[in-house]
Amino acid sequence: MKLEEIIKKIKEGSFKFILTNYTANNNLAIMLADVNEYKDMGYVYCDITVNVTTLPIHEVCVDTNNAPFAKELLEKLNIGEDTGKTVQSGFCTYPIMKLN
Repeated sequence: MKLEEIIKKIKEGSFKFILTNYTANNNLAIMLADVNEYKDMGYVYCDITVNVTTLPIHEVCVDTNNAPFAKELLEKLNIGEDTGKTVQSGFCTYPIMKLN
């Protein structure tokens, strides 16, 4: 799905963000859910974040490997801004964003 379609679904209310914490280190976890699939919580469309390293409370590691649109989505919706920092995991380099 293209970024514009995802933003449209968020604005229409058919996609919503689910916030929780990773149990390993309490980092913030952000998922995108399709609320039309399951009315109570929603069907997780994708994970926006990935848990690679322990981060400060207002920072997240963005899963650009499995959700290549995630960083731009957070920026366009004014949810987060790029810190310029990255973290390496395997063959992937993930950007670190500070949440607004």
